[in-house]
Amino acid sequence: MGATDVRQSEASGKFMAQLSRATLVRLVTMAMYLKIFTSKAQTMDNPTLWLLIAGGLVVAELMTGTFYLLMLSLGATAAALMAYADGTLTWQFVTAAVVGGGAAVLWHLKKPLSNDAQDSNVHLDIGETVTVDVWDAQGHTQVKHRGAQWSAICIQGTTPEPGLHRIHEMQGNRLVLEKI
Repeated sequence: MGATDVRQSEASGKFMAQLSRATLVRLVTMAMYLKIFTSKAQTMDNPTLWLLIAGGLVVAELMTGTFYLLMLSLGATAAALMAYADGTLTWQFVTAAVVGGGAAVLWHLKKPLSNDAQDSNVHLDIGETVTVDVWDAQGHTQVKHRGAQWSAICIQGTTPEPGLHRIHEMQGNRLVLEKI
């Protein structure tokens, strides 16, 4: 043992003597917690993690009101089943993506396309009647509806005529009118 080794061991001995008993207890406690939380017995298995993800997606779906997150939770549940079948992590992700993504795409294709411009549940003005006094050469007019002036056009395929019209749809802030 050389002179530097002796000095280092004396320095480490002094250091250890300077450590308080509370500090040693803290270090030992931290080492025990580290061992407990990193041991195999304390880790969650993959099916449990996938089911927690599925549950989180269901909760998020309940908060947002869309069915797309519910479809993704089906994918996470399928991945949990793949994990129970001892599938590799790669196959679990592939299963979650295929089942969840496929279910979301199928849900989107199943849902009928809606034209919000013609939906009276979205625009309460649809179905209301207005009186048109005069049309200009381009087929535009101004009508008074709900106490305000609105720009309006005639529905395609008909000739603009003055008189009573029904609001057929809305294109932005323009009314599309059909003759009654």
